Amino acid sequence: MVFVKEEIEENSSEPEPWRIIKHEEQTELIERKEESEELSEVKEESEELSEVKEESEELREVKEESEELSEVKEESEELREVKEESEELREVEEESEELREVEEESEELREVEEESEELSEVKEKSEELREVKEESEELREVEEESEELREVKEESEELREVKEEHCVKPGEKPLSCSKTKNKFLKKRKEKPINL
Repeated sequence: MVFVKEEIEENSSEPEPWRIIKHEEQTELIERKEESEELSEVKEESEELSEVKEESEELREVKEESEELSEVKEESEELREVKEESEELREVEEESEELREVEEESEELREVEEESEELSEVKEKSEELREVKEESEELREVEEESEELREVKEESEELREVKEEHCVKPGEKPLSCSKTKNKFLKKRKEKPINL
């Protein structure tokens, strides 16, 4: 055993082939380890890039949704404006309808005023006709009274003539004159006089 040990110690100055192989294997292992680490880093970077890509995709989707929401908001604003305009138009239509009703009422009032004016004119004419009728009635009464007075005057003239004829005759009594007068008055009573 001692001998083997010494032999090993004597030959230790020269590298043995298995040591070289081992060293190469270690170097290869180190390189593989480094490659593995690099691969791991690349994988991590790839995963990070994948995550970044996913986040970017999510951001793109969020941006698209934001744009869609913005469009929806704009459309909603347009709809609100359209609704407001529609409401204003409805109010204008209501005001127009009210104005039309007011115009119709005004027209009716104008017609009523015209009818009232016509009625007033008719009333005035009726009043004038009534006055004319009253004046005509008064005139008729005056004419009748005038006619009666004329008749009375004629009768009085006849009476005077009769009186002269009968009362002035010579040789007659004055009483006969009064008889003649009574006879004439009796005749006169048969004709009523409206005064």
